[in-house]
Amino acid sequence: MGACAVTGAEMNSTTMYTSEFLRNVTSIREQIMDHLFQNYQKHERPGEAEKETTKVTVYLYITAITSVDVRMMEYTTDLLLRQEWKDQRLAWAGITKFKNYTNNLVSPELKRKLWLPDLFFRNGKEGRLHKMTCPNYLTRIEPSGVILYSQKITMRFSCQMDLKTFPMDSQECHINIGSYGYQLNELHFVWRNNTPVFL
Repeated sequence: MGACAVTGAEMNSTTMYTSEFLRNVTSIREQIMDHLFQNYQKHERPGEAEKETTKVTVYLYITAITSVDVRMMEYTTDLLLRQEWKDQRLAWAGITKFKNYTNNLVSPELKRKLWLPDLFFRNGKEGRLHKMTCPNYLTRIEPSGVILYSQKITMRFSCQMDLKTFPMDSQECHINIGSYGYQLNELHFVWRNNTPVFL
């Protein structure tokens, strides 16, 4: 990208144009938000009205394995938990007056407005959300209605270890996820096909 300099009246007109452009973009974004959430019911999962199962794709970025305790049969890890699903109620790509706005909606306020999956770790013993320097989560809506919900967490998981060959052993530890309140025909978590876990 090149740079240019303008002087005098040209600078003022350029500044005014830029400010007006930004106001228009902000205005369109606010209009989309108002339109999408006008009749949105966050207690209703996507597809509930159509009696469809809501499918949520899950994948993890494991940033660190901070401890392995063979005595307690557990390990602790820092990870990014990412969940993706489609909520057709929040798609604007097919709405004529908004179809040219192709940016994603990203805002901290989205979390309190959205239906969110009630994922929990079945073999989790303890966990916490990271809050430095602000709560570490992301909510993003694409024009197609695809939603990304990402959280940075520290989790302590149970892992049944076979120590017969210790210290020359190797262990296989699982991460087991599920819905805390929904039935399988209502909400279905699936691991992402190719790379569900990044190390």
